[in-house]
Amino acid sequence: MTQTEPGGIVPVNDNGPIDPAAKARCDGLVFALASALGRQIAREEFARRKHGRAVNDNLPLPGHRPDGKDRPERGE
Repeated sequence: MTQTEPGGIVPVNDNGPIDPAAKARCDGLVFALASALGRQIAREEFARRKHGRAVNDNLPLPGHRPDGKDRPERGE
């Protein structure tokens, strides 16, 4: 905080009045992002419950070996 006069304290980040249109746009973007994140979390939770395991459990796909040697691009 900075002092402008004796007894008068002003926050350092006091940039003046807030533009209502900019605040509304920013709020809209924040809410859209939060909504998208919430949907992604809900999809992952639904998949976890449907399959009875974590979505990112790193198990091999059906027909693949757990050691990864079925992947020719690894050169093993």
